[in-house]
Amino acid sequence: MKILTSIQRILFFIPCCFLSANAPLYSEDLPFCMRAFSLTKKEVDAFTEKGFLVCRGLIDPDRVYSLHLRAEALIERIEPKLDPKNLDERMRYLGASVKKHRLSDTPAILLISWIGGADQLFLDAGRTPEILIKVAQLLGRNTGGSLSVDHLINQLHIKKPGDGVYFPLHQDIENRMAFDPKWRDLNGRGSFVQTLLAIDPHQEDNGPLIVYPFIKKPKTYGLSSLSDEKKRALVNDLVEKGEIGKPIKVLLEPGDVLFFHPLLVHSSEKNTSSISRKALINGFSFPGANKASYPGDGSCEHLVIEN
Repeated sequence: MKILTSIQRILFFIPCCFLSANAPLYSEDLPFCMRAFSLTKKEVDAFTEKGFLVCRGLIDPDRVYSLHLRAEALIERIEPKLDPKNLDERMRYLGASVKKHRLSDTPAILLISWIGGADQLFLDAGRTPEILIKVAQLLGRNTGGSLSVDHLINQLHIKKPGDGVYFPLHQDIENRMAFDPKWRDLNGRGSFVQTLLAIDPHQEDNGPLIVYPFIKKPKTYGLSSLSDEKKRALVNDLVEKGEIGKPIKVLLEPGDVLFFHPLLVHSSEKNTSSISRKALINGFSFPGANKASYPGDGSCEHLVIEN
């Protein structure tokens, strides 16, 4: 368990008897000192209604540029170590775990799990108050009234021009249950929130995230068991029936952060542009929902935000 320090030392006691355990929190439900980093009521409600929310310019440009430089340096060091004859296995790099791309002719980095194990800067960037307090709002208080989260994912996603990397249609909740067959939805809303921090511009043609907003009450659609073709057919049918909304490309500038629900259907296409598309992805679960271990040294850390 880790208790956040420095600017993240936000350990305050407030009476919780009037707050419903597991409900999303509004600004007025938080200590005054947290409210500058919190989502507004309108933003919380938008996330609940649509399944995603974009916060523009959330992270300082200097921090984002530092992430860009450090990511490029890591990629330069890791790529020569990729074995083209063994693309199925993950590769260890310091405290991180590198997943290779199996579909491209030459080996490429699909993602780097728990990149904070290789460079602390990426872990710190995923835990800024601007991100962490918003995530805690969306997950809600546990039954004991405290505000805490389990940090499961700290990943660098990389799409270089022409590398062939793409992510098929999926829902993150299926990934969580695949990692942990004993996964439990303890807050009644999936018990997981994922964030995506844009390090590079996410443009029309460099593989931005494509989301399908909620329309009806979200549920699991079993996409993980289907071929890409059948996934597309099912999702198109869901759109036609008004179960989910039409696809939206989420275009981002460096420093923008996307928050999304574990039941949100989403995907991303190949990078056909001339610029890279890097993103820092962080995933947080409601305490106790996950019992499994995740790749990388130090993953699944419990963070106490407010006792």
